[in-house]
Parts: sequence; structure tokens; C-alpha cells
Amino acid sequence: MEDAAAHEGEHSIEVQAPFIKYLCPDAKIVPVAIPPDDSHVTGRKIGEAVSGIGKKIVVVGTTDLTHYGAAYGFTPFGHGDKAKRLMRENDRRMIELALNMKYAEIREEAERNGNACGPGALAATVAAARAMGADKGYLLEYTTSYDVMPEGEFRMAVGYAGIVF
Repeated sequence: MEDAAAHEGEHSIEVQAPFIKYLCPDAKIVPVAIPPDDSHVTGRKIGEAVSGIGKKIVVVGTTDLTHYGAAYGFTPFGHGDKAKRLMRENDRRMIELALNMKYAEIREEAERNGNACGPGALAATVAAARAMGADKGYLLEYTTSYDVMPEGEFRMAVGYAGIVF
């Protein structure tokens, strides 16, 4: 059954495709949207399947981290420097799960702490990387939208991390 609302609000392919096209103009892509339920199982199966193809395959997963602020309906730490520090700690827990290949814990962490809007994509990516032979992740960079464009007292931000496996 088709569900027109299934991809409503999902825009990661529009964000990733231009980078892929620019960096690898001859790349062929297969976009896959993965819901959080048992996403690590799907990711593992994808990783196992592409491992046997004999071609260079790259798996790209995307999620923002904590969406903090009144506009997002998430302000458990209040405002100011303490809130900024606690938001970063909230993101750090999710980043550590990814770096340590703990894909089965990602969904629960996101549900409990609101620190990934796409936990299915992250869990699937980590599980695929593990199935393809990775044993850990490497953090390239972590930042927040507030770090990039601070405006007065900390009140809102979105967290971002670049990780490779």
C-alpha cells in the first residue's frame, strides 16, 4: 500500500545527493528510508549483501542530533551555558554509541533522550558498517548550529557530527 505521507518532512536525500554528485559524479545511488523499528537488522542485511558484490560500495546514513529549543519543543535544560553543555552531553551519548558500533542501543537512546531525529538511519548505517568489516567509528567533527552562528544567550541549536567507519 502506498503511503504519500511516509516521506513527508524527510529531506536527507535532497541534502546528500548534491554532495555525492559533486564528489563522485559517476556514482550510482540507491536511496533507502529506514524506520527505526529493527533498522539495525535491515542495515546488517544491507551490509552483508553489498559485501559480496565485489565493487566499491559506500553506505551513507544521515540524522541530525539533538534539536534543542522552544521551536522544537525540547528545552529540558533551560537556557544559557549550562543548557549548551548539557545539550552537547546529550549528543555525545549518541555519538559514542555510533563510534563503538552499538547499533542495537541507538533507537532506545534516541527515544529516551531526543538526541537523533533519524535513529533508524543511524542504527542501520552502523550495523551495515559492522557487517562490512568496520570495528569502530571515527569522529571527524562535532558542532552545533549555535557554534556556527551564535546569537546571544544559548536558547536553541541542532547538533551535527561527521563519523566514518
